[in-house]
Amino acid sequence: MQSNNIDSKLGSVFGKYKGYKTVTMPPTWKEREPVVFTFVIFEEELTRPELYAFFNICTELLVPNPRPVSRQLLELSSIFHPLFFESFTSVGKNNLTSNDSVNFLSQVKRCELTAKMESAIEGASALFYLQSLLFLAGCTLSAAVIQNRFSPGTIESKLNRLWQASQHAKRFDLAGFNALNVDEFVVECDKLSASDTISSLVAIKKMYGEALKSLLTDMIFERVAIKQDALSQDDKIRFGFADNFRATLGGNLQCILIYGSSVTSQSFADYDAVFVVNDATQRTACAIDKIAPKSLSGNCSFSATGFAAAFSDSKIGIGCSTFIFFNLRDNFFALYDD
Repeated sequence: MQSNNIDSKLGSVFGKYKGYKTVTMPPTWKEREPVVFTFVIFEEELTRPELYAFFNICTELLVPNPRPVSRQLLELSSIFHPLFFESFTSVGKNNLTSNDSVNFLSQVKRCELTAKMESAIEGASALFYLQSLLFLAGCTLSAAVIQNRFSPGTIESKLNRLWQASQHAKRFDLAGFNALNVDEFVVECDKLSASDTISSLVAIKKMYGEALKSLLTDMIFERVAIKQDALSQDDKIRFGFADNFRATLGGNLQCILIYGSSVTSQSFADYDAVFVVNDATQRTACAIDKIAPKSLSGNCSFSATGFAAAFSDSKIGIGCSTFIFFNLRDNFFALYDD
């Protein structure tokens, strides 16, 4: 691949062409060698015929992993992918190849959100990002195991997220997370998955729980009172299992929050729940897992946060970055409060 050839060929075919840059990504658990991507910048979005011509030219010139990027997409990345935006516009990093690139990049605008966020929690932090990443990726693991709702891509997807979180943890020097040796776990679990899928899913679920637990140190939170919702007669039947948990866990149980399809839909396959307890030990988690099957009838299963451990009161901030942009009254039921 020669820079002059790419600039000449793409510049002669597309008047929108502004230059390109290559980025070498480090190896991952799937790719043992670094991978090169080529980001090609255009003033405007390419049309379908132009996209066809673009990839044909890139194939002819042996351009590695070409990615067309318009000005609009680059500007939007200032909100949705700031690191990508900065890699093009920061001083010393704007190494596009064309002669017009400096002038073009100087005119690229940084977008700003005009909507005011209601949450008082600072969500734009590495810690909250990792918590959200792991919570959202991990909350479906229980259903995958209990209801046999998984495919070969499920394991790969969950391992990808663990690997991604591990790279961020190294970058931000999160000692507790790094001590888990998640990279090694991902590689070994990938080997196991070919012969024992269920064991792999269970091991992945436990690792998600341990990873989240490691991110809960030194968390500042504000204790708030959550009142039990007034349930209709139908809701009392649907969520009648709450009494079983209260009777078994006793004073250890502070609150049960139910979310997901069992709250928002008439038809649902499982219950998604967050248990807030005083003592979030493995013993408590095992008690919840033991109670759940006895508490339900029919074909529904119980997904208790999707992780191996419940959340203690002092760690109640774990879900904040996942839920701060939702209307909690429309998406949650508090079945029990103490």
